[in-house]
Amino acid sequence: NNPRQPKAMKVSNETKIGALTAIAITLLILGFNFLKGKNLIEKKATMYIAFTKVNGLNMADVIKINGLKIGGVEDMQETDANLSGIVVAFHLTRAINIPNDTYAQVVTNPLGNAYIELIMGKSKTFLKDGFEGLPTFAPFDKILITCAAPEIPAALLQQLKIGGFIVLPLEDGHQNQDMVRITKISDTEIKKEIFGKFAFVPMLKGLVK
Repeated sequence: NNPRQPKAMKVSNETKIGALTAIAITLLILGFNFLKGKNLIEKKATMYIAFTKVNGLNMADVIKINGLKIGGVEDMQETDANLSGIVVAFHLTRAINIPNDTYAQVVTNPLGNAYIELIMGKSKTFLKDGFEGLPTFAPFDKILITCAAPEIPAALLQQLKIGGFIVLPLEDGHQNQDMVRITKISDTEIKKEIFGKFAFVPMLKGLVK
């Protein structure tokens, strides 16, 4: 035998069983989430809606338009300590154009779970994720953002003209915000200027209604 020839690695029965167990657990998690209305594989867009009350709505309850399921509830959080509102986060599983004058209502069903019905508006302007910008109308000379972003949105930077600038409150990683101006020098170079500390509401990824 050639001593330099690589030898096949022997896999013990314990290793095989461990690998099969890990695969089985993964499939169980995927199956459990699928039964709850969550699909961990599909790409999702997130939206937020504020209600004064949610009337029995629960996690994983569905979102419908004209009776068609287009998503599911992901999270619910109070807006403040006085419970003046409840923000519901939900994901979209279909590529739907939602007019910006669309409104939502919680529908209760005595024979089943509650769900959210979106009543489509008639506007020709559709809800978009602010982090994604408006590529249809790009490039822009300047972009002004009035909510605090955790990072410079890459899509907005791409939609900026050479020589154009973005002004935004940028989180500094220490629960503070810096007002900054980002000037696009070239496709690979930017100039960052800081103008002091400010306080703005956070910029959320997804869509807010």
